[in-house]
Amino acid sequence: TAELNTRAERRLTMETSLARVIGQDTMTIKSKSQSTWGTNTIELALVLDNTGSMASSNKMTELKKASLDLLKIMKDASTATDQIRVSIVPFATQVRLPTSYKDASWLRYDQTRTTGSGRSRTTETITKSTWTGCISDRDKPYDVNDASPGANATLYPADFCAQSSLTPIRPLTSDWTALESTVNAMTPVGNTNVTIGAAWGMASLSQGAPLPEAAAATTPDAMPSLAE
Repeated sequence: TAELNTRAERRLTMETSLARVIGQDTMTIKSKSQSTWGTNTIELALVLDNTGSMASSNKMTELKKASLDLLKIMKDASTATDQIRVSIVPFATQVRLPTSYKDASWLRYDQTRTTGSGRSRTTETITKSTWTGCISDRDKPYDVNDASPGANATLYPADFCAQSSLTPIRPLTSDWTALESTVNAMTPVGNTNVTIGAAWGMASLSQGAPLPEAAAATTPDAMPSLAE
């Protein structure tokens, strides 16, 4: 915890009444106070709706503005390296990661899509070479919890992107420029799947796969927080 000290001093001169009989016409009153407070180690996940409905009524513009304002507050409050770290999880029906994760052991490649019709109808299975970063919900019940990936049902399904412009997740970091860049890159697209956003928000605050950047649960004064 980084400690900050604040000190206030007040001096006030007042006219006397009873003390006038002994020749003292005024009296000086002084007050001093000091407060010490600390900023905990904070890990904050911003789970941000990037669906098509955010295009109406200036919603996306206002979401970006509010997010950037919050990032500035967090940056200004940080007094030590990595004291405050933030992750950003843009979501629609899927979430997206950089394709540098393609060899991760917690991904599985078994999702399919069908294109064409009639005799031209074909079914294609996702592969590492065709994956562009999108991930769909895990199998139930793992889609709504933070269970560590292991057995096939617990793995995260790499999938064809429903929307190619979905902004990738930014894992926990104190790189404020990178965080601002992620917010500014967001565009409203597609339908809504709040579950996957919340699940990846939790994942970004948990140690281990798929996003291992979080501090250990035993870290003193650590405060993980999820904001949607």
